[in-house]
Amino acid sequence: MSKGLDMRNKSARNCRITDYLRKLIDLFGVRSRLASLCVSELYEVLIKNAEVVEEHIDRWRKIYVALYGRALARRKFNSRKIGVYYGVKVSPKRLLEFLLSLHTYYAILVKAITAKILLKDFPLFDKTPSEDLLYEIEGGSIFCDYGILNFPDDDIFSWYLTVWDARMKGLIKSVYDTVTNNLDIIRHIMDKAALDIFGFLYQNIIPKDVRHVLGEHYTPPWLAQLILDEVGYKGDPNKRLLEPCCGSFTFGVFAIKRVLNEREERNILNSIQRNIIGLEVNPLAVLAAKANFVLTIRHLLYENINKRKIEIPIYSYD
Repeated sequence: MSKGLDMRNKSARNCRITDYLRKLIDLFGVRSRLASLCVSELYEVLIKNAEVVEEHIDRWRKIYVALYGRALARRKFNSRKIGVYYGVKVSPKRLLEFLLSLHTYYAILVKAITAKILLKDFPLFDKTPSEDLLYEIEGGSIFCDYGILNFPDDDIFSWYLTVWDARMKGLIKSVYDTVTNNLDIIRHIMDKAALDIFGFLYQNIIPKDVRHVLGEHYTPPWLAQLILDEVGYKGDPNKRLLEPCCGSFTFGVFAIKRVLNEREERNILNSIQRNIIGLEVNPLAVLAAKANFVLTIRHLLYENINKRKIEIPIYSYD
């Protein structure tokens, strides 16, 4: 193939990925119909059922103070402004509940994408999950069939199941149907784009000005790649890589891809699990990081079914 033709093909592939990323934003991002529907509905249901989900709100309050207390004390946060993004009127007194609703939408989406892609042959996923199946997803028992012991591993964002009704069923159906109808796009981005998909989604669901007020800053993919280059990490499965404050595990995703590109060893799954590790305090980021880890190595998990159990090396700390 000539150099010119190769460059044109590469340019065409990049344009296709860019189009797919825009499509992803249109489907799930802050200005999308789905985000507006889910966040507003979750917020309304949460407020109306505060006593029913009190345990979840109390846990979230502790996390909220630990994660955002100092940032919010230093910066002025316009709760009404953030609500406008999703078509919701948010009073300053309800900011905690609103952020829980917003993060719950993202958590549901992460788990829907992970379940739909990883459990691709699971027959019940031809339709919207039932309440019982959602309990298996939220509790992680369904992922154990693929040898995964600790995903999702935290139920703080599963509060919606305690107030399950026809309205909530319709909401979850909207998320799963949208994911199902766009699986080819999602898979293509995961396999071909130089980014971690859940970090990309988070940054396009939570507006930039909101993330900065909360003190959240994500490492751009190009910078993560550059730093791996600078430290000489080329994909040696026996070298240990620890990513503290790992967020959605951007460094880890690129590190795993380098290992997979360089080696095809029989016990490569063991090496990845043992040597590429993430630490994170934010439970939402832990969820995203674990999902990224699982989906990046999913073909190894298919080979591992019924052989042994693995624990995702993403650890929560406080």
